[in-house]
Amino acid sequence: MSEKINEKKWLLIFSIFLILITSLPYFYGFELAKTNDAQFSGFIFGVEDGNSYIAKMLLGQKGDWLFRTPYTAYEQKGFLAFLPYILLGKLASSPDNHIQFVILFHLFRCLGIIFIVFEIYYFIKIFLPSTSMLRTALLISCVGGGLGWISIIAYKSIPLEFYSPESFGFLSLFGLPHLCFSRGLMIRSFRMIISPGKDVFNIDRKITSGIYLFLSGLFQPLNIPLGWLLIGSWKLYKFVSNKVYKIKYIFTETFFYLIIPIPFFLYNAVMFLIDPYLRSWETQNIIKSPPPLEYFLAYGFGYFCLLYSIFILKGQLKYKTFLIIWSVLLPVLVYLPINLQRRLADGFWIVLSIFITIVIYSIKKQFWRWVLIGSTCFSTIFLLIGSLTAAHNQQAPIFQKNVVIEIFNEINKEGEINDVVLAPYTISNILPAYIPMRVVTGHGPESKNLKELDSFIDLFSHGAASNEQMQTFFQQFGIRFVIFEASSPGIQNFEDYFLEEKIFENSDYSLYQLIVNEDL
Repeated sequence: MSEKINEKKWLLIFSIFLILITSLPYFYGFELAKTNDAQFSGFIFGVEDGNSYIAKMLLGQKGDWLFRTPYTAYEQKGFLAFLPYILLGKLASSPDNHIQFVILFHLFRCLGIIFIVFEIYYFIKIFLPSTSMLRTALLISCVGGGLGWISIIAYKSIPLEFYSPESFGFLSLFGLPHLCFSRGLMIRSFRMIISPGKDVFNIDRKITSGIYLFLSGLFQPLNIPLGWLLIGSWKLYKFVSNKVYKIKYIFTETFFYLIIPIPFFLYNAVMFLIDPYLRSWETQNIIKSPPPLEYFLAYGFGYFCLLYSIFILKGQLKYKTFLIIWSVLLPVLVYLPINLQRRLADGFWIVLSIFITIVIYSIKKQFWRWVLIGSTCFSTIFLLIGSLTAAHNQQAPIFQKNVVIEIFNEINKEGEINDVVLAPYTISNILPAYIPMRVVTGHGPESKNLKELDSFIDLFSHGAASNEQMQTFFQQFGIRFVIFEASSPGIQNFEDYFLEEKIFENSDYSLYQLIVNEDL
């Protein structure tokens, strides 16, 4: 009992350590904002997506349960997605919603770190025997990376470790809590299948495996087919390679793993087929894999350790066939002909961390062990230093000028929930994170017909749109407010054609409200 308590204490201490180091750039950003004429967005990387997470929380705060993005003015039916963020928003109350949302987001991130640390540890424990090896593999899984740092130094290019949270562990801990939960739940579902028995709730793990995969899908729907593919391939291999293992065992051992998540999987599949908005979202949501060389730098050392441990060390790793099958499938998965290729690498770094650890512990000299462990963390060190530098520079989009927030506050006073605002793309991305209004564009995947609409907005802001084009556009989307940059040549054309009222201006922006039923 004391051993289990000590184990949990160590995991909690390690989680707190990760929370502290990943929170440093955020604390620094908030501190800098105290003496600046700008507000800290609450995000260091992926700020555009970060603002969209806050916007989803705002949906929940104003009473929504289904996802309807504020980043389009097209009609939407509502869809069960981003539920964790929508639920999180219901914990906030007015006023000062934005800072509440940011704090809630980071509390959620901290919980996600604790959850994923425990889940990775107990998943690795299936395969590795000693506590020291377990801790090393956990460290590499959470903060380690491949040889991407070489591309930073040699080629001045951005490695996978810097932009692909699916490919490694640290980015999820740093700012993508939903991926911490989705990955943790997915590998927990694997653990239930690989190591059968009773779960912590004294329920058969065959049943809970399906529950955990379903819950993982609520955070990241693509994890459901990914889980099926990995577990199904492993079971099929057992059937082919083991004459005693019968086909009926595959059915009995994975029945709940398939049947429990399948309604949600089918719901997603059907909705993306029949819903016009979701079809558009799918075509614009492109997360393609990089060229194979980048994966070679990212995973090459890990694959070397895998081969070395199997063919040179010849260690009898428990359940190693599951890890090997995952490793064999990975190069196929990340180049499948789908838009979300990179997502299919989710969780795989944990596998390579296990084999890297095995090779590290085959080295007798402690010094060289630490050198290898340290080398896996180079990319993360560069990322943290770069994040602190980015915060120190106090530039957009990490910081948002107060003159922008002033415009939002004015719209919030004059407008109604879900009014449509026409604004430049960068402003449109920020606005729904502050006030419950819709914009025409502002988010790559979520803004329907983004390229087409951006082209018109560019014409409009430069005063090159015809009266007929403006009339059609404003009627189609029910525009109620327009934000212009102060120097925009489109202002004169707009004022000449529409009956409107300039309700606010500052040094950088002008805000107009259209007089409804007279100009449209």
